[in-house]
Amino acid sequence: MSINGRNHLFMIYIRLLPLLLAPFSVGIFAQDGFSQIITVAHDNRRFAFHCDGSADSSEVNVMLQTASGERPIFKQTLDKFDDCSQASWLAEKINRVGSPTLVLLNPGRSGLNAQYSAFLISGESVALAGYLPVTADKVSDSEYRSYSSEKGSVWERTDSLLRGKFRVTNELQLVRRGSVCVNKTGEILAAATCDAKNLVARPEKPICIKYISHKGNLVPTSSCARLTAQF
Repeated sequence: MSINGRNHLFMIYIRLLPLLLAPFSVGIFAQDGFSQIITVAHDNRRFAFHCDGSADSSEVNVMLQTASGERPIFKQTLDKFDDCSQASWLAEKINRVGSPTLVLLNPGRSGLNAQYSAFLISGESVALAGYLPVTADKVSDSEYRSYSSEKGSVWERTDSLLRGKFRVTNELQLVRRGSVCVNKTGEILAAATCDAKNLVARPEKPICIKYISHKGNLVPTSSCARLTAQF
C-alpha cells in the first residue's frame, strides 16, 4: 500500500476512535487514582458522581455536567472506615413519572452489615437518602428486602423509600433454635434472666417475631412464610 493510502486509513481511524470509545465512557465505573466515578442521566441532565480518597479521608462529590463544564452541586464526607479505592457505584431509576433517580455507593465494605450510601437525584439537586444493606434486593419501585442469619435465627428486613429517605418498614425474626422470653401481651423481653414465660424454639416449631421501632412482639408463624421458604 502506498504512503498516501496508509495515511488516509490512519486519519479515518483517528476520526472513528472517539465513537468507538464513547459507549464505554457513559454509565460505567471508572477509576482515576483513588476516585471511582459513575455518570448518571436524569431528566436530560448528566451528573458525575465521584467517590474520592481512601480510608480515613473519603468523600462523595457530585458534579452537574453542563455545556460550559462541570458544576459542583453536592458533597458528603464518608465514614473513616469507608475506602473509595475499593468502592463501587450502582444507579437505579424509580419507575414513576417525575420520580427521582437512585444512586447507590458501596464504599468498599464487605460482610453482613455492609451498607450502601444512597443518594437521590431530583431536578438539578442531589441529597443523601440514607443507607441500605448491600444484600438487599429490589422488590418494588421504592422497596428493598434483605435476608440474614445469626445465632439460630433468620431475619427479614424491608427498607422503603418514604419522602426521600430510606426507613426500615418491616423487620421479622424467625427463631429456629434457642429460647425467647415473652410477657403476657406477647412482647419480647431482652433480659439476662427471664421472669416471664420462656418459649423454646426448634426447627420443626420455630417462633416468629415482628419488630417495630426495635420492640419485638410474637406474631403467627405464617407471618414468617418468606423466611421459612428462604431457609
